[in-house]
Amino acid sequence: MRRPLYGGSTVPSEATEMMVPAPAEEQPENMRSSYFSEASSTPQLTWLILKDGTSYLARDYWLESGKLQCVTLDWERKLLPLARLDLDETIRLNRERNVELVLRSQKSSQP
Repeated sequence: MRRPLYGGSTVPSEATEMMVPAPAEEQPENMRSSYFSEASSTPQLTWLILKDGTSYLARDYWLESGKLQCVTLDWERKLLPLARLDLDETIRLNRERNVELVLRSQKSSQP
């Protein structure tokens, strides 16, 4: 038995056929990037670079009590003094990878 797929019918209406999304090149840039970032099942990883040259690839990060808390690729939690973060290098490296660095509180970090 066929199941209804199109508003109670198994046959698309003319209106349904006409509702085709515009090709990616015709969509605004911000629409394309947000669509793909939401559809991706891979979490966005962020490089955190410290002034001593140490670096962490973070699954998540947030500000907590004036320090930077992060969860590394290995699921290890790190608590780093904010003064140790090489902010310029961290921003530069992530920008090259099209990753936005946003420092936020723990509440806004988790969905």
